[in-house]
Amino acid sequence: MQNCRKTIIVIAFIEFLSAILLYNIYTTPIRIYAVGVDNYWDTHVVLSHILDLSFILIPSIALFTAIKGKNLSLLFIGLFPFTALLHGATPIPLAHYFYGEDININAIFIGLINLSFVIYTIYLFFRCKEQKKKVADRKNTPT
Repeated sequence: MQNCRKTIIVIAFIEFLSAILLYNIYTTPIRIYAVGVDNYWDTHVVLSHILDLSFILIPSIALFTAIKGKNLSLLFIGLFPFTALLHGATPIPLAHYFYGEDININAIFIGLINLSFVIYTIYLFFRCKEQKKKVADRKNTPT
């Protein structure tokens, strides 16, 4: 059980580090407001800013809940790759140094990394659930 929890904390920390390093995404609402754009409070602009802020909030919540040991952390760990995909980023810090300048190959690379994170999160969910069941069965068996 402890191994599963450590793995979840490491994955949540990797996603949090990736989000922190891409500060251009979540600081966009502040930078646009500072410039003084006329349509700052239009609906599509506000929704875009909420999505930009969710880029930092989702991994932060995932890391916090992973450290607390809550199962909710796996939901946020699995949700971050979708948010990152919308911004053209990956949950791996500095992964943009691994691929080149071709836009099509970048899109495929980003999609595969994000999909692999989602699949691994689903795998972790079932593995941790199975480990919890085994620990509960060991506690309930008479000695």
